[in-house]
Amino acid sequence: MSKLPSNSKQKETAQKDRDTGEVLPMETDTDQQLVPLDSDIGRLPSRESELNKQGPAGGPKIHELLLKELDERHHYSRFIAQAFMTWYTFFVTLNLAIMGVSLANADKIVAFLRPFMVISFVIFNFLGVFTTYFIHLGTAKQQKRIDEIISKLNELCGLDPESRASIEMRSPYPHKLFTKLSLVFASSLIVLIISWFIFLIYAF
Repeated sequence: MSKLPSNSKQKETAQKDRDTGEVLPMETDTDQQLVPLDSDIGRLPSRESELNKQGPAGGPKIHELLLKELDERHHYSRFIAQAFMTWYTFFVTLNLAIMGVSLANADKIVAFLRPFMVISFVIFNFLGVFTTYFIHLGTAKQQKRIDEIISKLNELCGLDPESRASIEMRSPYPHKLFTKLSLVFASSLIVLIISWFIFLIYAF
């Protein structure tokens, strides 16, 4: 236990000894109060101290590190979604363009090249389906970590359950929408695979 003075104003008076000339400090005119230190009672840190806690060797604070990771994961997820949309649009357009040109010039295509062309596009579309599936798994993993970071930040802010519904931090990345689009994309690629087989049977 350590002794700390109370909040009232303290005055220190001195009395000069006539014989020795020494200055003797007198007792303060206020009572002293015993206040337990944190180290004495092992008190847990408050939310504010946890929020402002610095990293190793005086590095960035915890919430700054979490915000930086959150921003990077959001950027990565958006980039993957945009790149995937661009790839899908180009790939489907290429399928339909080659199929249309082949249908218009079926009699000009060498017979032994027809199965090779169809099988090639069937394989490409199968790979597209698997690519869509793996991208979906990757973005789902990213979203899970994003949700964990946001939940931790909301906890550090000390929001009560009633306030969270309206003012809590949320992810701007539309993961549920992208999941539905991934399902639509994969289904359309399967339709293209079936179309190529029908094209091989009836068009040539």
